[in-house]
Amino acid sequence: DVLFLCLPGTEEVRSTLLGEGGLAERLRPGQTVVDLSTIGYGATVEIGRALEAKGVAVVPGSAFGEPRAVRISYTCPTPQLAPGLQRIQEFFAELN
Repeated sequence: DVLFLCLPGTEEVRSTLLGEGGLAERLRPGQTVVDLSTIGYGATVEIGRALEAKGVAVVPGSAFGEPRAVRISYTCPTPQLAPGLQRIQEFFAELN
């Protein structure tokens, strides 16, 4: 269960994830949100805290020297990682 977002700005990300009826209300622990949007650092922190409350880990890019980004890491045993990567590959294949 992977959700990709690529929205035009902070308000769109905030309302899509945290607004009334937003996706955060439906997220389950263990799901992954990959946000490719261009948003401000403060919003990243705010949204990250809300997602962490749902069991989704978010690390601001500033922890790795890039204050304008979010870093996502997939850390689990290879047998568990392979099926998730396969689903991501299938997702991108369907975009063609």
